[in-house]
Amino acid sequence: MSDKAQEEKKAVWLLVLNIMSLALPILFIAYYSIIHSNLPAKVAVHYNFEGEADRWGSPIVYPIIACVGFFLSLGLVLLQRIPHKHNYPVKLTEENKNRLYQRSNELLGTVAFVLSSGMMLLLLQSLNLALNKPAFIGISLVSFVFALLAVILIGFYRLKKSA
Repeated sequence: MSDKAQEEKKAVWLLVLNIMSLALPILFIAYYSIIHSNLPAKVAVHYNFEGEADRWGSPIVYPIIACVGFFLSLGLVLLQRIPHKHNYPVKLTEENKNRLYQRSNELLGTVAFVLSSGMMLLLLQSLNLALNKPAFIGISLVSFVFALLAVILIGFYRLKKSA
C-alpha cells in the first residue's frame, strides 16, 4: 500500500473515531430521554473501586455527565486542528513535522474515543443498576482506566518513535 493510500486510510479512521466520540454522548442522552421515566428518584451517582454505590442523587446527573463527556471529546477533536500548538517529546523539524502532526492527531482522536466510550459505558452501567439490571461497575471502571492509560502511553511512544 502506498504512503498516500495509507495516510488517507488513517484520515478516514480518525474521522470515524471523532464522529463516534461525539455521537456516543448524544446517543446516551437520547436513550436516557426514553427511559428516564422508569428511573427511581434517587440513583447511584458515585461508586468506590469495588463497584459499590457510595453516593446517591438525582438521575438528572447522568445526562449532565454525558454533556461533560461530549464537551471533553469536542475539545480533543478541535485540538486536532492546531497540531502546531501541541507539545512534542522531540524537536520538530521540516522532515518530521507532518508525521508528528499526524501521530499527535491520532493520539488525540483515540483518547477522545476511549474517554467518550468509557464514560458512556460507565453511565450505561449506572442506568442498568438504577433499573435493577445486571451491571459490572468495578470491572468497567478498572478497564476504562487501564485502557485510557494504555492509549496515552502507546501514543506518546509512537510520537517519540516517529521523530
